[in-house]
Amino acid sequence: MEKLHFCERGGYLLGPTSSLWSISSDPSEFATPGDAAIVGCTNLRCRACGQQVQFERELPAGQDGRTYQCACRTYREDKFRAADDDDERDPALPWRCGGHSTATLPFDLDGVKIGRDTDFATLVRKTLAGWSPPSARPSEREQPYGWASKLHVRLTDTELKDAVSGAAAPLLSDADAFVRGAALRFFCEFPAAMETACIEGLLLGDRAPFLSQDPTVRNVAVPLESSLLRLLGRRIILLRERNDPDLPHLLELARAEVLRRDSWVQALYHFLWKADPDWLMANVKALVTANPEQWRDLLGSLSEGAAGEAGERIARLPGVDAKELESFARLLSAKDSRRQILAALGKKK
Repeated sequence: MEKLHFCERGGYLLGPTSSLWSISSDPSEFATPGDAAIVGCTNLRCRACGQQVQFERELPAGQDGRTYQCACRTYREDKFRAADDDDERDPALPWRCGGHSTATLPFDLDGVKIGRDTDFATLVRKTLAGWSPPSARPSEREQPYGWASKLHVRLTDTELKDAVSGAAAPLLSDADAFVRGAALRFFCEFPAAMETACIEGLLLGDRAPFLSQDPTVRNVAVPLESSLLRLLGRRIILLRERNDPDLPHLLELARAEVLRRDSWVQALYHFLWKADPDWLMANVKALVTANPEQWRDLLGSLSEGAAGEAGERIARLPGVDAKELESFARLLSAKDSRRQILAALGKKK
């Protein structure tokens, strides 16, 4: 039996075409969390009447919404929504993605022929260096890894499923910082596409190539190391979901990283809070002592309840500005946590 691929969130319903989303003309395209653009599902099925949901591919002039219809329901979307949304707008939409077939090789992707003879090394580097086909979606063209991500997803479960990731892995050490940054961000979107040993090699190897500013990130000055550590965090969450035996080893690497001085540690706090909260809380003082300027990022990554306990522990540590910690505490909506920190600072609650 052919394996079907299902859109995330039950599939997306879209309003008028936007630079951020569109409905594909390819029935094998499906929405994934790594998409640079929101892909509208073309195979929604009704769980009530069993019919395939019909929809308007082209909207009449002046119409501000796209109509979706099955035998028992008609719905018009003027923006976008996931089929599994359960909110005040429509708490009982009975439609879900019915699955999309695996792409058949060769195929055309935005004017580029993809098949067994494709030179993926050249194509992927060209893409991660900033190129994408003129007919790619605007949001895919804006992201330095957007079209490579689209190609990677389209090759899912084909004999070329590892072609894009295999071509992208060597680019993590490319001489061009832009290419390195785009490759890192690609793997952050698809942490399953990189082996644990490769991540370990990057972390324990020469960090110099990752200390320069990431030219793929606009308007914010961050080092390439930020994406490297985010990749580690994303991989940890993936292994935790899979109950993978490699998880303890990666957690040890992450623990050592956040205790290291001058590392871009704030990129890891959120992931450690999700995967290793007991260790994180037990080592709050050591973490702030190692990188005192990062205490706000550390507290911000915790739940508000845990932030109170952590804030109490660091209130008297050198490098923690009491006035700034007080301001942080007064913004907390959790009263107990707010009181806990203010009491540690000797302030009125």
